[in-house]
Amino acid sequence: MYDKETPNRCQRVAAMIPGKTVRDVMKLEDDVSSIEADKLFENALAVYDKETPNRWQRVAAMIPGKTARDVMKQYKELEDDVSSIEAGLVPNPWDNSSPFYIGMGK
Repeated sequence: MYDKETPNRCQRVAAMIPGKTVRDVMKLEDDVSSIEADKLFENALAVYDKETPNRWQRVAAMIPGKTARDVMKQYKELEDDVSSIEAGLVPNPWDNSSPFYIGMGK
């Protein structure tokens, strides 16, 4: 309905959704942008494996606004997260014996 160039877009969208503020709409846009950037990052990692020369520069080139340093940092954080999960340091929401169980099945 409103593209990114539409003036006052967030205000217009918020006005259309009962109970939502401009701040709510802006947060949602940030969340969507983050999800889109994460997907671009995942796709870039699938294209450029560990053996690719200049891997991080190539990965960054696939993600608007990111530098090689940015994607290297993101990859390190991803590795740390996976290590924590594998070490059992992060509760498993799919484990029905866990107090964090969300009850949605597998």
